[in-house]
Amino acid sequence: MRLFILSCALLFVLGALPAWAAPPAAPSNVILIAPYVSTLKLSWQDNSNDETGFEISYRAGTSATFSSLGTVPANRTTLDLNGANPLTTYQFRIRSYLNPGPEYSTYAGPATVTTPDFINPPALLAPLVAAPPPAPQSLIAGSTAISLSLAGLFSDPDVASAARLTTDLGNLDFAFYPDSAPLTTANFLAYLNRGDFANTIFHRSVPGFIIQAGAFRADATASAVPTTPAVVNEPSITNARGTIAMAKLGGNPDSATNQFFINLADNAANLNNQNGGFTVFARIAGNGMTVADAIAGLPLRDYRTLNGALTDTPVRGTPPPPAYDPSTLVRINNAAVIAPLALTSSSSAPAITTAAITGTDQAPTVALTPLNSGSATITLTATDLDHQSVSTTFSVTVQDAYDLWATQQSFALPAEGFPTADPDQDSSSNLIEFALPSPPLAASPNSVVPGLAANHLTLTFPLRSSLTGTTVTLQSAASLDGPWTDRWSAADGFNHPWIATTEDRGTHRIVTAQDPDPLDPARRFLRLKVTRP
Repeated sequence: MRLFILSCALLFVLGALPAWAAPPAAPSNVILIAPYVSTLKLSWQDNSNDETGFEISYRAGTSATFSSLGTVPANRTTLDLNGANPLTTYQFRIRSYLNPGPEYSTYAGPATVTTPDFINPPALLAPLVAAPPPAPQSLIAGSTAISLSLAGLFSDPDVASAARLTTDLGNLDFAFYPDSAPLTTANFLAYLNRGDFANTIFHRSVPGFIIQAGAFRADATASAVPTTPAVVNEPSITNARGTIAMAKLGGNPDSATNQFFINLADNAANLNNQNGGFTVFARIAGNGMTVADAIAGLPLRDYRTLNGALTDTPVRGTPPPPAYDPSTLVRINNAAVIAPLALTSSSSAPAITTAAITGTDQAPTVALTPLNSGSATITLTATDLDHQSVSTTFSVTVQDAYDLWATQQSFALPAEGFPTADPDQDSSSNLIEFALPSPPLAASPNSVVPGLAANHLTLTFPLRSSLTGTTVTLQSAASLDGPWTDRWSAADGFNHPWIATTEDRGTHRIVTAQDPDPLDPARRFLRLKVTRP
């Protein structure tokens, strides 16, 4: 076993103190944990204010002789170590010391921990309906579409975050393991979100073992992608086929930066034990391994005269060109975060209402557009990156605008609600009172007002916003006896030669229609015709 110390140097500190100085106070509360297979974290409480430093000793097991690991300076209370063996029990103890002499305190500890073993990648789980679907909806035919939030409706229990790498041979979808490798996942996503992986190449292929990428751009010199500080090793998931791990420098477990590789085979026997263990932080989802295998199946070329790292570079083309040409390499053209779940919607009766997924991945919605009266069932489906799906449904009832209006009135008898009825006997049928909004049970002044504007005949009237199933037509004639000519319909909209002005009042509009021709010398008349099938 070889232990590597992180983030500190073990050293002896010399100093001159009086020979009669008493030993420093012993530390206490020694805690030892093993967060990852090869990682140990030691902490303690410093109870002295005059120590020169702390001496640390350890042993594998609980009966062997303790060996000195070295010392750390005064006032340190933590120590991170790498290079531990899996499934091994370790004991650590610590004491303070004071130079010259040195004078030692008693040992605190030992603290004991057993390192975990590598685990298999988590099992693939289908997505779940995580919350109730939208409540049943009641809409009005022809009204504006409504949007319902779908946030939190579905969840994918085995994929918290994902990314897609678009290559020359197809897409590679990465499903991340942020719980097992939080620092490594965050490190990879930082490179990805900066755009560092776009226009890079797969520069190394070892068929039956791994393919590697992330370090070099697809340019004339295979220039290096700039790196940020290395990430701490977090090995815990075994290097099985289809997993993705970080590459690193030999003999340095904590040297991973931007290079990653895809395991083409079960490489656990090698990579779980080498160099402190290689950190698996993601897996290939869906059918992405067919793309990885296709990359591994390409012929290899040695371009070390251009770049010493390009000794086993996969090349596209038949026959593969011997000279370096970035356009013949396997390029990562784009890399971006994607949603773990793809949402789709469908309507059992699209002639009644349509349903479309809108919004964003973070705040998805479904837009319902009511077209005609009737009922429909809306099906919402979530599909994960491994092509597993789950669905849920809710109902939509679309009412005819007139029928809904009629049910909202206080008619004494059902017959009073007929479109042709005139319960307030003001010579305007219910259909007219509906289309040109006015109370159907109280006689009211005619809301249609004729007028003249610069010798042009006008007609001002209110018009309900939702008229599906009802037609309102503007007609003109030279005589009250006709013939009447259709000039405009509400279905024509308001950008029309016969419409002078409109004012939106929400539930209705105030519309002024105007005859484009001057009134003189011929007499003309305007009227509104309201009909329903």
